[in-house]
Amino acid sequence: MPPMQWDPSPEPQDTLGQRLDSAARHLLPSFIAVLAIIVLSAPLGLPGAAELLPPIMIGSVFFWSLWRPSGMPALNVFILGIFMDLIGFTPLGVSAFILLLVHGLASYTRFGLMRLNFLLVWGVFG
Repeated sequence: MPPMQWDPSPEPQDTLGQRLDSAARHLLPSFIAVLAIIVLSAPLGLPGAAELLPPIMIGSVFFWSLWRPSGMPALNVFILGIFMDLIGFTPLGVSAFILLLVHGLASYTRFGLMRLNFLLVWGVFG
């Protein structure tokens, strides 16, 4: 049996700060979406806030699923949809289904849409 060789260049371990930074980068899109759900659902007296919630969430899921899919995985989209249903008193699963559909379409067409101009991508979304 050959003797074990010592590897002079092992992979460096991430520090706690680097791991926290990576976790924050992955959770930031979902955290912003949760804040948007809470602010738009709260009785703050904003005119039309309840009507703005679904389009803002659909646009947010589309944007993050297209440009930063690691920040908006399907599980986070599902949880956001269920949270949106619970806060907005809509039938459970409707928003989750719609947001997952948008996420799936954005993920499926991601590489084709990324080649287009930014305004053209939003035109396709519209």
